[in-house]
Amino acid sequence: MDGKVASGLVNELLPDDPTLTAHCRRVAVLAAEIAREVKLPPAGAVLLRQAALLHHLPPLLRDPAAVGRLLADVLGADREYASRISVVPSDVASVLRILHGRSHGPAAQQLSRVAAILQLSDLLDEQMQLLACEDCAPPGMWAGLEQISEFTLFDRMLLKDARRALTAGHDPVIGAGSDVAVQAGIARKVFSALAFQRDCEIRELEMLATADPVLAGRLIQVANSAIYSPLQRMGSVRQAIAYVGTGKTRKVMLAAALEPVFAGRGMHGIWKHSLRAAQLCETLAQSTGILDPDEALLLGLVHDIGRQATQRVAADRQSTFARLVRGGCPPAYVEQLFLGRDHGEVGWEVLRDWNFPEHLSAAVRYHHRPEATGSLPASIVYLVEFWTGGEEDLPSLSRLGAAMARTGVSGETLTDLAPRRGSLFELLSAA
Repeated sequence: MDGKVASGLVNELLPDDPTLTAHCRRVAVLAAEIAREVKLPPAGAVLLRQAALLHHLPPLLRDPAAVGRLLADVLGADREYASRISVVPSDVASVLRILHGRSHGPAAQQLSRVAAILQLSDLLDEQMQLLACEDCAPPGMWAGLEQISEFTLFDRMLLKDARRALTAGHDPVIGAGSDVAVQAGIARKVFSALAFQRDCEIRELEMLATADPVLAGRLIQVANSAIYSPLQRMGSVRQAIAYVGTGKTRKVMLAAALEPVFAGRGMHGIWKHSLRAAQLCETLAQSTGILDPDEALLLGLVHDIGRQATQRVAADRQSTFARLVRGGCPPAYVEQLFLGRDHGEVGWEVLRDWNFPEHLSAAVRYHHRPEATGSLPASIVYLVEFWTGGEEDLPSLSRLGAAMARTGVSGETLTDLAPRRGSLFELLSAA
């Protein structure tokens, strides 16, 4: 069967269930990385992808002969012609029979190899889904797969190859000497002075802003932006603060001080998401009373601070990381697989180094699994992630329901949330 025709059939036969389809796509992209590591021939890699996407097909559709008989019986077509019609390419069907233990007699070596990689990838994704609901680390997952390997299609050597293909060679370094800390020097000063429930006067804000030329320039840009439309251009920090107001100045300075941390390659989208999340966290805090709105805004700004570090994986793993994400594996999923922890854990370390209050750093740590802590702010951030469609982790209706019940936030409340004019995103985008 022509390769393009086969691929078209595969796409048409994907499960109607979005969750199951997403699982099949993740299995396919995991299998592709393992195939690359073991140097599976190109024809085998194509076969592996097709089989991975179809491995949850009902048994009837996996059997070409059964499909031919069904067509003959239902359509009254010529039986000899119908028997040659196959919904699933025959080599894919052979792999699926091996996978599901329905193959009779010896199979070709490549088909067996493809089935072994597919089974391992399927189990890997199932284990990663379990890890998303448990407070444990992936090393235990690999140990568990090794224990059962003697009862599977894959052996320990293939498992070793898979682990080499799907784990990073190092962990991001967090601390005083890290890139995050170096880039965020001014941010730490601003947070210490402005972040935690303090009223600030114009003079104090001016002294802090003028200590950093970039921060001062950003503040003047905001004051002169189209949102404020001043009659005369602001030429000094004091004029800008007086015109914008101390409340909004404080918020703009907090965000602008953090912006350089997200200036690295591939971080612009994460920074835009953080600005929107800050606005929505503040709004949710105001409506629920769970958290001080100013702290909520700050929490939204810093909740993905760990992404800066987790993206600095070894150079030979950056392309693998990107392929997995493009293939349907959420960033937090890939981080857990590569590093044994997600960006929430890494962000928690960053914020501890910055001497953030524990209730805020804990919320960052658990914002993708808020049920693992008693932190209500973690649930607020989780709901904001859901509302913004960040798709940073595997979706979970049970986790979403629990976060809504814990915070008292309804679906209607989330639906009614809308960025207000003058939001941080608008201010810093217009500047």
